[in-house]
Amino acid sequence: ARRQRQMCIRDSAYIDASDEEINNQQWQNYANSLRIDKTYPGINGLGIIYNITKEQRLSFIEKHKIDRPDFIVHPSHNTSELWPITFIEPLVSNKQAVGLDVAFEGNRYLGVKKARDSGTAQLTGPITLVQDAKKTPGFLFYAPFYKKGMSHSTVSERQAAIEGVAYAPFILSLIHISEPTRRTP
Repeated sequence: ARRQRQMCIRDSAYIDASDEEINNQQWQNYANSLRIDKTYPGINGLGIIYNITKEQRLSFIEKHKIDRPDFIVHPSHNTSELWPITFIEPLVSNKQAVGLDVAFEGNRYLGVKKARDSGTAQLTGPITLVQDAKKTPGFLFYAPFYKKGMSHSTVSERQAAIEGVAYAPFILSLIHISEPTRRTP
């Protein structure tokens, strides 16, 4: 099940790294076709986080307000880059996360930077998810994707070429870890 979840998130990164830019409806159709709640137990959602500069913030918000008039990037902070959660499904259980800039908090930001810099999927340290009303421990899984046609062989190239990450929030209490069956000799 863990490998299935990882593949689902990585496939989402490949979808978004395609030549065409996706919109909210396309993401919703794709994510809902996966039947996340039934096919990938433990994933609380599946989304896309883009990497933008502070200078791109207003144009990014305006672009996403076309499909979603209430879209905002929040909260404000002092880092030089922004990582807003742009798409997330199922929306009903993750609405509070839309527009959340994960660079506002240390564990979220460290995890996304590690994914960008390593070019590999990464987990955050323990966090409290904004969509978890019970405020139980959780974590995020990030899989980076890069701009088409740009090399991303070195850390500096990956930093220059990053487009965003596919991500999945997990609430620890909802993950069912099965223990191996012990056989008696």
